[in-house]
Amino acid sequence: MACSTPDRVKVPRQFWIWLRKYELVPAAVLHHAHLPLVAYEDETCLLTTAQFFALWRSIGELSRDPALGLNIGAQVDFAALPLAAYHARDYRDALTRQARFHQLCAPAEMRIQERKDECVIELKWLYAIEEEPPLLVDMCLAVQVELGRRGAQFPIKPKRIDLKQRRERGNAHEAYFNCPIKFRASRNAIVLHTQDLDRPFVTYNAELLEMVQAELEKKARGCRGEISASEQVKWLLRQMLAAGLTSRMWRANSD
Repeated sequence: MACSTPDRVKVPRQFWIWLRKYELVPAAVLHHAHLPLVAYEDETCLLTTAQFFALWRSIGELSRDPALGLNIGAQVDFAALPLAAYHARDYRDALTRQARFHQLCAPAEMRIQERKDECVIELKWLYAIEEEPPLLVDMCLAVQVELGRRGAQFPIKPKRIDLKQRRERGNAHEAYFNCPIKFRASRNAIVLHTQDLDRPFVTYNAELLEMVQAELEKKARGCRGEISASEQVKWLLRQMLAAGLTSRMWRANSD
């Protein structure tokens, strides 16, 4: 499938801070995932979708908290991020802008489909060749719900959450989303009540929204620019070499 967005995922510095909060050492997580340490040390380092999935699988295997993805999604500081959606007019506008963000700057597509009294939201990773790690799914879905709750200052309750994953111990998903959860579903999706989409955002700021959106479009022109085949090969080789060198260093230190 042809795609103009390169297979590159940026991991924000805040992400590593969250991991430490949950007693996960970034270097150990990367080593477990067979990823180069430069992913943590260099803020400009980008991961492929496969590497990003490996990172989240590593987190799931090292963490004993099955609700970690939900907790990270619930703690996102939207006010501190240059996120246009947070300053949208209402929840529908916010979700539409989130979809636009993914279209411009991420190797993922956020699909929004309204029909009758419900709205279905799904996130599809364009370069994925394997299932998304459950914790990553939890985090992505929680962010979209949290965006509505924070922006509207209203306890948004989805109509239903569909998850491919099996049920873990406890009721973390029911507790956070406050709605029925369908496990072992055929998709990962949020099903919202259409009426909630019209809830106005108290964080609406037309002037700031225009500024943030303009900056997003500017950055998008750069990240979606033409990338030659040779540049892609060089980037992939750097990732592979970094991973190999890192693995050897770890083995040498453990001997």
